[in-house]
Amino acid sequence: MQIDKKAVKDKICSYFAEPKGKARLICAVFAVLLGLSGVLMIVAAVALGSILGLVGALIFTPLLILLPFYFYHFFKTMIHGVADKKLRHQERNRQVEEYDSLPFRRTFRGMAFYLTAFILVLTILMGFFAESYDIFFEAALILPMLFLMRRGYRWIFVFAIIWWTFEKGLQLYVAPSGASIASIWVWWAIVTYIYLQAYKVEKARAKLPNVAPKPWLKDLGLALGGFVFLAALLYILIY
Repeated sequence: MQIDKKAVKDKICSYFAEPKGKARLICAVFAVLLGLSGVLMIVAAVALGSILGLVGALIFTPLLILLPFYFYHFFKTMIHGVADKKLRHQERNRQVEEYDSLPFRRTFRGMAFYLTAFILVLTILMGFFAESYDIFFEAALILPMLFLMRRGYRWIFVFAIIWWTFEKGLQLYVAPSGASIASIWVWWAIVTYIYLQAYKVEKARAKLPNVAPKPWLKDLGLALGGFVFLAALLYILIY
């Protein structure tokens, strides 16, 4: 069986934007900054003697460098949407109308899913670096959230906003400096905005006629069962 290298290359490239002009420079700057943060994670893992942290940092650093190019369209849509209410409504309406045909990664639901997955990875790496394995219990909560986000339940995005606000509020309470406080507010605003837009898309779609109901009871049972199983497994492994 021959592999079409061009098809594979085109498929990979389709996941990443190709910004031009100032946008290319901005993406490159962010890629360098995120790459440096990845290098710092590697150094921290070596200094702490954490093998798992080192392996995670080595895997995660290339993804950090590619992140600005992956999220280019996302940030472009987000920024334009914040500045232009009409454009924001048009984008949401488009996502409702083309719900089943749009690539998942180009929807607010997909953006919310991948941002939450990114938060999950950061949470796990933080647990390895700080050797505070209690933080992994948050992973037991985030994984079922990801499942429900993928399924497109609007109420999970409301829950996510409450969870994320609590997380950032707790960080603000212990924030050591003004720079940390500013970064917490910015990060809270970005993620909350995406959760809110995903909720509005799902809410608008739910009002359309002939939309098949989702098996919410089954999915909620799977999510809760997954949470209990993961929490119990982590408790056994950690304690």
